[in-house]
Amino acid sequence: MAKDNYNIERGLVPALRLNLQQYIWRDALGYDLHPSIDTHDPRLKVADVGTGTGIWLVKLSSQLAATAQLDGFDISSDQFPHESSLPPNVHLHTSNALEPCPPELRGKYDVVNLRLFLAVVKNDDPTALLQHVCSLLKPGGFLQWCEWDSIEQKPIKIGDTESAVAKVCEVLNWFPKGWVARLPQEFQKQGLKVLANHRCREKPWQREMLLDNSCLVVEEFSSRMLRNLSDAEEKRKYEALPAVAQQAKLDARRGAYFSQVFQVVVGQKGTRSKFVQVANELFQAVKGGADLTGKLRRSAERRLG
Repeated sequence: MAKDNYNIERGLVPALRLNLQQYIWRDALGYDLHPSIDTHDPRLKVADVGTGTGIWLVKLSSQLAATAQLDGFDISSDQFPHESSLPPNVHLHTSNALEPCPPELRGKYDVVNLRLFLAVVKNDDPTALLQHVCSLLKPGGFLQWCEWDSIEQKPIKIGDTESAVAKVCEVLNWFPKGWVARLPQEFQKQGLKVLANHRCREKPWQREMLLDNSCLVVEEFSSRMLRNLSDAEEKRKYEALPAVAQQAKLDARRGAYFSQVFQVVVGQKGTRSKFVQVANELFQAVKGGADLTGKLRRSAERRLG
């Protein structure tokens, strides 16, 4: 059985939280797929990694041709809806995104999406995850990664009173997060051309929803960690978190909130490299018995120059 690195809960309330997140992100960004991504192909193949309830694919399906193929992947099927509740072209599968891509999925997809892996990425290094999702892409395919940049979170006080909202921010920052701001550079390391790095903050009417969502994450994180801890002092730290989340919700009703940064990075996988094109021309010329000297020199200069 694949190791599950998910640090928060699954179940009824977590599923509702994931569906709320879909609404918040769509409302904040104004899109499910960034406008730089070409979606005109009626046979488009889309993968959603870490699909959860599949809600992103369900909403996207109404924006694409009925002939598009939409596949969701998650390490657990616990939050998958029944297949009868999904659009006909949406299918959900179990897969571990921190392991190498299965051979049958390599180079299969035109678009790969992933969102909110902040609690999954370890050691401040998204390399393994990036290598997996890049392997899913066809040459010329698009990768979209949506993430909170928690370094840019700003708790807002109620007058001079310290709010529990600041503590919620502190807990969320326990997850390694430096890699989020580096995502464009991490894309480039994997050979992706960065097409967009869209960053925006929440709208005023989203503030309480965002805080409610974050408080649920804190409560789920506490519950998950308490099941795995034996050290008494560590357990006390996590036992206190639900009360912090409840107080933060009360503080929010009095005007406290934190400002959050939504970040979307879009990259495109290259087509065959210039080197491969030159090598192929060399092979074809040798195979045909051609006089190579001038012809291949001109071909190399044209392709590489």
